Amino acid sequence: MHPYLIMMIAVFLALTSSARADIAIGAGGTSLSLTGRVGAEDHCHAALALRANPAVTLVRIDSAGGNAWAGAQLARLFARAGLAVEVPRGARALSAAGVAALGGARLTLGGVLGLHGPYSQASSTAGLGEARAEMRAVLLESGLRAGQVDLALAQPRDRLLILGPADLADRRRHHRVDRAAVARIADACDSLFALMGRPSAGRQGHAETGAAVGQVGHLKGAGMVADNAVADP
Repeated sequence: MHPYLIMMIAVFLALTSSARADIAIGAGGTSLSLTGRVGAEDHCHAALALRANPAVTLVRIDSAGGNAWAGAQLARLFARAGLAVEVPRGARALSAAGVAALGGARLTLGGVLGLHGPYSQASSTAGLGEARAEMRAVLLESGLRAGQVDLALAQPRDRLLILGPADLADRRRHHRVDRAAVARIADACDSLFALMGRPSAGRQGHAETGAAVGQVGHLKGAGMVADNAVADP
């Protein structure tokens, strides 16, 4: 069995919920929408949708947050695919969803984008330090200044650092576009779901009961780093 799949299985078995956001392809097949709470496997669901719809160039987000690990991996996925991200007027991209939005090659911010540090809904706080380090790396790659990133991660679960267009005007992204990575990630997710006896496309929903922290840093070999902390305001 491929080591990447073993690592992903270890991560997914540590999660307490398989709930997911609503991820849908828009009319014409050129946009993807992500709404509702970010589930622990939503980077996989998004990768599968993007592989099946290669004409997608834009992601629209309206989410209050969810799983911090998935939010970071969504940011990396959108960055590798070179996708633009929009938070429409009246929408929000908070917490994990805010991290995901900052992966966009271009970010159009009509709604609200807010960030805070990771936290655990489990009794153990093991892995939170590594989770914070991974989120910091992703946010720095997105082009935020180090001071902005540190201030964002210093916010507790009941507070948010709100970033507006002026705060993001001088972003200098450090992501590398690698469109072929989308197919590689989707293929690995297909294999993972098959090994776990689950379909690639399951039911959609908004609720997430929370994820355990602890299986951290297992996906580096495939260019995706795991962080199971939950971060939802």
